[in-house]
Amino acid sequence: MDPLYGIPDVPARLAVVYMLARRLERLECGVDGADAEQYLFIVQCLTEALAAVRADRALYELLDDFPAARELYENLHYRRAGLCCSPQREAAQAARLAADAILRIRHRCDAPPPWQRAAGRRKAR
Repeated sequence: MDPLYGIPDVPARLAVVYMLARRLERLECGVDGADAEQYLFIVQCLTEALAAVRADRALYELLDDFPAARELYENLHYRRAGLCCSPQREAAQAARLAADAILRIRHRCDAPPPWQRAAGRRKAR
């Protein structure tokens, strides 16, 4: 860690990205307050900083620590890379949960709606 700035061991070329990503994360989590103009300024500065650095393992490791910055990076590079930073395990789990929910809904749809079940019971009496 750099004792002067309190930055963990990140390459010097990523120091600005680190500081802006940290600031954005604090804004997203509600730790720091900011108005819309300040928030937009941080996002614009981070956008420019991300555009100026080479995409490599060090950048991806840094982005893993800051979900808001990772999402911004993905949005900026979606055309070329898609959701390249999104954890695959989480995406697979979300897909499984969605599939399970769809199956549960389909199963419920196979049964008659509650108002039809109640009408059928009244006729049987």
